[in-house]
Amino acid sequence: LVDQVRRPRSRLVEQAWRFFDEPESSSVAYWYSQLVPLLTMASALFAMLQSMRTLPISGWTVAGLEIFFDSSTLLEMMVRYCATPSTVLFLQNPFNVLDLSVVVSLCVRASLGFVLESVEAVDPSSDASYAYLLLVVPFLRLLRALRHFQNFHLL
Repeated sequence: LVDQVRRPRSRLVEQAWRFFDEPESSSVAYWYSQLVPLLTMASALFAMLQSMRTLPISGWTVAGLEIFFDSSTLLEMMVRYCATPSTVLFLQNPFNVLDLSVVVSLCVRASLGFVLESVEAVDPSSDASYAYLLLVVPFLRLLRALRHFQNFHLL
């Protein structure tokens, strides 16, 4: 069945596949492989900081950084999808499914108006959207970082 749904792959798609999965394929791929885990960890820590009663930065700055983190995940996921030979293979990879669940936070944040109310004004335990953004997203982002640690396989 998997062989029947394979998409044709161009040279550009092959290069994109190697860029993400083989850091030694180019110097840019190497630096990308070094930078992305740091950004992913920073995004997880930043998401955790939002559960503080008072944030040292403004709501729009927080929203902008969150949109950046989620949009970069979405972009990487879209390129990975296009570079994967089939949708079935793409969805069989647990890291890709994890990326999909992380990108959901962009939709949830948009439904709330991007700038969240303070933790004091909203009880995350009574609002599923806030609970997802403040409790689940940091955990998912930490799991997402595992993709980039080649010697540590939890998924």
